[in-house]
Amino acid sequence: MNFENIVSWDKKIIGERIKSLRKEHSLNQIEFSTKIGITQSALSDIENGKSEPKVSTAVSISNEFKVTIDYLLKGNIQQV
Repeated sequence: MNFENIVSWDKKIIGERIKSLRKEHSLNQIEFSTKIGITQSALSDIENGKSEPKVSTAVSISNEFKVTIDYLLKGNIQQV
């Protein structure tokens, strides 16, 4: 069974949260997308609420910014 997109979250809020974290770390989209292994256009779609991150991408983002996946998805418990 593929669990990549099993749960639907508010894509716009998740994207805004990711964009805010990226900017707090002074990264542009190209730099950050390269770090987490996705294309710049995929990151743009996530940040603009057009798509939600795959589980593997959410894990990469949370690891890069040292936040929990719970924080990325729901805004709870920011630091790990």
